[in-house]
Amino acid sequence: MPNVLNAQGLQTATQAELLAFFTASYQQIYGADIVLDSSTPDGQLMNIFIQSILDVQDLLTQIYNSFDPDNALGVVLDQRVAINGIEREGGTSTITNITIVTSQSVNLFGLDQATQAIYTVSDQAGNQWQLISTQTGVTAGTHVFAFQSSVPGAVLTIPNTITIPVTIVLGVSSVNNPTTYTSLGTNEETDAALKIRRRNSVSLSSQGYLQGLLGLLKNINGLTSVLVYENNGSITDGNGVPGHSIWVIVSGNPDIALSASWLSLVSYSYGQIVSVGSVNYISWQNNNLGNDPTTNPSDWGIYNPIAQAIYAKRNAACGMFGEINYTITQVDGTQFIISYDQVNPVDLFIQFTASSLDGIHAPNIAAIIEGLPTIYTPDVNAEVNINQMSTLVQEIDSNTLVLNSGFSFTATGSYTVTLTPVSKKDQFVVSTADIIILPMILSAPIATSVIVNGLVTHTIASIASGGNTIQFTGLGGHGNFTYSMQSGSGSINSSTGLYTSSSTGTDVAKVTDSLGNFTTCTITVS
Repeated sequence: MPNVLNAQGLQTATQAELLAFFTASYQQIYGADIVLDSSTPDGQLMNIFIQSILDVQDLLTQIYNSFDPDNALGVVLDQRVAINGIEREGGTSTITNITIVTSQSVNLFGLDQATQAIYTVSDQAGNQWQLISTQTGVTAGTHVFAFQSSVPGAVLTIPNTITIPVTIVLGVSSVNNPTTYTSLGTNEETDAALKIRRRNSVSLSSQGYLQGLLGLLKNINGLTSVLVYENNGSITDGNGVPGHSIWVIVSGNPDIALSASWLSLVSYSYGQIVSVGSVNYISWQNNNLGNDPTTNPSDWGIYNPIAQAIYAKRNAACGMFGEINYTITQVDGTQFIISYDQVNPVDLFIQFTASSLDGIHAPNIAAIIEGLPTIYTPDVNAEVNINQMSTLVQEIDSNTLVLNSGFSFTATGSYTVTLTPVSKKDQFVVSTADIIILPMILSAPIATSVIVNGLVTHTIASIASGGNTIQFTGLGGHGNFTYSMQSGSGSINSSTGLYTSSSTGTDVAKVTDSLGNFTTCTITVS
């Protein structure tokens, strides 16, 4: 049986080979006439032995294969990529402000202590939020405190949905989030993304200067996109790169781990990195025995991992193109200037109509507006098209069908189904303010969406007369919203959308965006 680990790798016995081995062994013990059919007790026992061996072999095969980072998973993958000096990028928590109304003095304990239960609230989807800083002696009244999601990642928030207290504290009357998050968390790097980054990082110089440089740059934590253009000719090419030069374009900011703290009277060699006052410096020569301060530019420079990567992989006599310059002092004392470019962020305006697929439930426009900028991140100089965008919208809300969509460089410009950046270093960036969804919605906690032919046209609401209120929120549209009463006796705050009822009858509230798009909500006042 080939159950060995040798130069050819791990070889294990097959089920047929194990069956032949056990059959021969049984026959030697009990005689050649023993019946080993699967319907017999002896046959069943033999198959149990064989299956047990196959299970162990499968486990050994998985362990053996996991030594290849491309086959490893989870914690084992973390161990494998550590050999290449790579760490998985961890997730961060979303931070949001939550309004707490108290009726008496209370103490609320946060994540900054470990003796008391952390004050926790929840949204209507079950996501929990924990108070960041302990608040003692909180007086009766309305207070706003920062909370973070209990689970790291891009946890989206919709206004007025974090309303459920998990930690019960006597004196806390209500909790709510009238606004969306202040800082959106990031998801932990997936196994697939980590494997791709490892493969990029170990690109060998023997594969070519360009691939080696790309690999080193893509291994820098915090960089989200990298482009390198190379002009091997003697004249400036169509990208504007001079002859025999490269053009490095990067997106994102390097996440530099703090190095060892700088110490006086300690010898540092060329290229060593130290930290002083949360700033990383790189040594330009063997120095510091004379207590040389890091502020001396002839001996120390502020560490720039992008420039250092370009310097490490540059070809001899290779020119560089870009507006960002970084001077490196070489071992022999001469200086070398590294040039590159950061991407130029360009606003991408998206306009579309959100249609309900089932014709019953309204599209979750609030979630789409908050989520799309997070997951729709085109690469540098990448064309955008409606198919990509529509697919991502459905990932956020599977009941939304995108209609009449298009992209534009400006809110009032011409919208097209595809759009390409003007410059090689342009990168489209989507923000919540750049997403125009029509028809708009005038939403409220007690309002009901009305769907006609699959499209959300407006909302309806009911309220008692005599000074009762509804908090309306405009969804879709562009820019600032202005709220007004189209008809009726009630009133509405033009900037906040807080409606106040008056006498019985029918009121119609209206919201208008900065482009003149508007929608209404019919309110029955009883």
